Amino acid sequence: DGLPKSWKDYRVMDGGLPSVGNVLISAIEDSLNTRSSSLALRILKRIYLITYPFWIIQYKKYGSITAAIGLVHGTFPPSTINWKKLNTLDKIKLTLIHGLTSTIALITPVYIFDKFEKKLQKSVKKSK
Repeated sequence: DGLPKSWKDYRVMDGGLPSVGNVLISAIEDSLNTRSSSLALRILKRIYLITYPFWIIQYKKYGSITAAIGLVHGTFPPSTINWKKLNTLDKIKLTLIHGLTSTIALITPVYIFDKFEKKLQKSVKKSK
């Protein structure tokens, strides 16, 4: 499966999430012909609140806490390509979201996530 399973194989990973954010932000900015910190925050917040924790839990499910930690490290907001598009307040918000989401995803047992996964998917689809 290619995921690092031991600490000697640890590497910083981003799963392509910063690239997804960049593509979405660029596409919407181009279509609206505007640059906005609030737009970038909305998109990045959705990635960090929905997609990102799911990946952390999946990595844990596949027995790779090492990959989960690598993902946390690799998606730290100041190291991502869209950081410069955010104003100071939005940078603080995104960093707090990343920290809280990372902590919750890392400490949530996989069996609890599995128990509520279908309900979570339905609520995410409703929130679109």
